[in-house]
Amino acid sequence: MKTKGSVNYTRRELKTIKTMLAENAKREKPFSIQRLSILTSKLLNRPQVGVYYKMLGMSPKRTRRTMRTPVTTPKLSVTKSVSFGKPSKIEISETGMTFYF
Repeated sequence: MKTKGSVNYTRRELKTIKTMLAENAKREKPFSIQRLSILTSKLLNRPQVGVYYKMLGMSPKRTRRTMRTPVTTPKLSVTKSVSFGKPSKIEISETGMTFYF
């Protein structure tokens, strides 16, 4: 019993499918496999589902990217001190804030 996409293809049809996939890869905005299979099935006069499954098997395998590592910003080393009271002067510079008591 035949299932979807398990139809035998001639050499000419296989060559046509391979060239369609190769030309699609060269395009600036390539078609999806589904859209390309619709165009190819009309050209070959074959069912679209069978051509789609054949193209999936022949196309290069796609991989998903894993999660990217989070970008961490380097922390500046700032000297810390604790003091109580009201500051008389606050100075802000590139290295941080300085409080004068």
